[in-house]
Amino acid sequence: MAKICFINAYETSYLGTRILASYMLAKGHEVHGILLESGEYISIEEPLEGHEGYQSYSRGVLMVNRATQYKIGQDDTDLLARILQAEAPDVIGFSARSTNNWLIPVLVPVCKAAVPSALLVAGGFGPTLEPELYLDGGFHCVIRGDGEEALAGLMDCVEEEKRTRRPNEQKYSVCNTVWFYRGGYIKNTMSPQEKNLSKYGEPLHGHRHFSFIKNGVMYRYYDPEVNGGIYFTYFGRGCIGHCTYCSGGQWSSLYKDDGAKVYKRRNRDVNEVVEELKKMPEKPQHIWFVDEYFGLSREKTLEFCKLYKKHIGKTFFCYINYDYMLEHEDVFYSLVDAGLVGTGVGFQTGSEKFAREQYHRQLKNSHLLEFAKLCFETNLFTGIHLIGGNCYETEEVFQDTVDLIRKLPFSIEDPWRMPLENIRLRPHPKTPITFLSPKVVTRAI
Repeated sequence: MAKICFINAYETSYLGTRILASYMLAKGHEVHGILLESGEYISIEEPLEGHEGYQSYSRGVLMVNRATQYKIGQDDTDLLARILQAEAPDVIGFSARSTNNWLIPVLVPVCKAAVPSALLVAGGFGPTLEPELYLDGGFHCVIRGDGEEALAGLMDCVEEEKRTRRPNEQKYSVCNTVWFYRGGYIKNTMSPQEKNLSKYGEPLHGHRHFSFIKNGVMYRYYDPEVNGGIYFTYFGRGCIGHCTYCSGGQWSSLYKDDGAKVYKRRNRDVNEVVEELKKMPEKPQHIWFVDEYFGLSREKTLEFCKLYKKHIGKTFFCYINYDYMLEHEDVFYSLVDAGLVGTGVGFQTGSEKFAREQYHRQLKNSHLLEFAKLCFETNLFTGIHLIGGNCYETEEVFQDTVDLIRKLPFSIEDPWRMPLENIRLRPHPKTPITFLSPKVVTRAI
């Protein structure tokens, strides 16, 4: 067997690598997850031009990702090196969003010094969108798109190298991978997506599989989610949207360009999700479904609500399709009855014309307002998301947004039941808006 250490930094759920880790274990490999810092948002006094992650204003507080104020320091990297040396992995996998691209020169030297023989692999939205950035920064390989099958193929190649003590050239042809090899880039084709998500198993949890580093302190064999208040999981993968500032809706083009089968949305089996939640750690009392949106059919949603209420009974948060919920209010009320206590509504702007032209969102604000009122009347905590800082926004567009805000429901007794969250526009690199409107901010200054 081969061994892999996953590294995540400044994240909240670590869900992607937890699923990968579960699949690698099922394949007979050893795994250990290293969680660097946390993904919490902290308050600041004044707006920042240079910031990591996102910057938002909500409930009277200006917030940024913890990475902006608390950078990984020497104490943290020394502890990371100690864990890597102790675990002695054959592969080190770094999962990153585009907002964590700045960590490349921080982590690569530490990994190479700690375990010189390890294969350094990067995956996630950041490496998928800019593989050359990660390869030029010192990673040996980048995995694009879904990582399970590609990583399994790499691990098998590495395992054979350990057994034969000879290089295995087959690893350079594994689908979904990109390499810098013999003076040039090798970009392998994308393999068809796996439709059956049950194949990959549930996210991995448990102290023995993780270590946590925060504020220069190491918590060896410690999974913070086990002792936290929130349990993160998912119903499925995929987004039907094409928002110009986001990577999610662009994912399918990676596969289409190579003629590979791709799915707009894939859902897990309802019973499988419920069985996972039956085994979740005892301490978390709230569940967060980390989906782009709740995408189950009406029948499957009602089945889930019935099983969830009977066997789980904890409060949960998820994003739900507002048009679908307005059309099927019985589904909405079933979710609330089952335990739904929070959601969000992405208005982004009060101008439907601006939303179409800038964000490629075909919105009807009258529908969004109707859904917001439905959430308000049901006493759900509902975040109202707006986008600020778009330099193409005119005074007229701004006034349209102000007018829309005035139409939102409001309670003097409970003013934060439906808080406004103004998020500074920061598109992911190489997303459509960076070409459509090139003056928008795409990265920290």
